[in-house]
Amino acid sequence: MFRSIVMSACLAGLGAGVVLTLVQQPTVAPIILAAETYESTAHRHANEHAHSHAHANAVSHTHAHSHEPGASRQHEHDDNAWTPENGIERTFWSLVTNVSIAIGFALMLCAVYTLLPKITPARGVLWGLAGFVVFFANPGIGLHPEIPGTMAANLFDRQLWWTFTAICSAAAVALIAWRRAPLVWCAAVVLLFVPHLIGAPQPEVHGGLAPQALAYQFIWATTFVNIVFWLTLGVISALVFRRLAPPSIVA
Repeated sequence: MFRSIVMSACLAGLGAGVVLTLVQQPTVAPIILAAETYESTAHRHANEHAHSHAHANAVSHTHAHSHEPGASRQHEHDDNAWTPENGIERTFWSLVTNVSIAIGFALMLCAVYTLLPKITPARGVLWGLAGFVVFFANPGIGLHPEIPGTMAANLFDRQLWWTFTAICSAAAVALIAWRRAPLVWCAAVVLLFVPHLIGAPQPEVHGGLAPQALAYQFIWATTFVNIVFWLTLGVISALVFRRLAPPSIVA
C-alpha cells in the first residue's frame, strides 16, 4: 500500500507538474516578468540615488563614508545572487519546482484515497477541488497572490496565518466529506470563516511598484492556473492510484 501511494503520487505529480508549467507560461509568467521590470527599474533608481547621496555625504562629512561599505556589500550580494536566466533555464527550474510541489500534494490525495470505498476519476475531481479550496482559495481570500514588488506584511506572520487557514480548511473539508449531520456541517462552515475573523497579516502601507491592474490580472491568472492544476492532479492521481493500488482498496 505504501509503495502504491508513493508511486501513484510520483506519477500524478509528474503529470500535473508538467501541465501546470505549460499553463503558467502563457498566463502567469508574462505577468511576473512585467512586474519584475518595474521592480528592477525601482531598484536601479534607488541604487543611483543612494550612490549620489553617499557621494554628497562623503564630501561634506568624512565620517559618513565609513557607513557605506556595509550597504555596498549588501548591494553586491544582491546583484551576485544566483537567479535562473529568463527563457529555457527559468522554465526548467519552474518545472522542477512544480513537479516537486505536485508530488507532495499528490501524496496527500492518495492517502485520502485509501479511506474511500471506491476510487473513480469523478472522486478525483471532487478531491482536487477540495485541495484547491484548502490550499489556495480560502487562504487566498486573506492573502492574495502577489506579484514582485508588492508591499507585504512580515513573512513569518503570513506563513503562520496561511498554515492555520489551511489546517482549518482541511478540517472543514474532512467534516463535510465524512459527516452528514447538519450541525457538523455548520461547524465546518465556522472553521472556514475563523481565520478570516482573526484576519490575515497586512502591511502598514498597501500598494506596490507595478500598476494595480497588473496585480489584479495576476490574481485572476493564478486562480485559473490553480484550478487547472488541482483538477488535473485529482483526475491523474485517481486514475493512477486505481491502477496501482491493491484490488481490495479500489474495488
